Amino acid sequence: MLPASAHVKAVYNEGIIPALRQLHQSPHDTLCIDSTTLDVDVARGVASDVTAITGARMVDAPVSGGKPASIRSVPRN
Repeated sequence: MLPASAHVKAVYNEGIIPALRQLHQSPHDTLCIDSTTLDVDVARGVASDVTAITGARMVDAPVSGGKPASIRSVPRN
């Protein structure tokens, strides 16, 4: 998890994507999971770059910093 969209772009463009390109094994078996709550267009762009450049896959799994929702009992019919 990173603090903002700009950090995600930098880490992928300057670290993860170049590292995946240097792997001797196939990066097609690699799944990148990003848990930053970032701009959806940035998430799509980074995922597109990861796939197009390395062949790896990416999942956007944002995490909220908010309080958990309360669980209510749902009546059964």
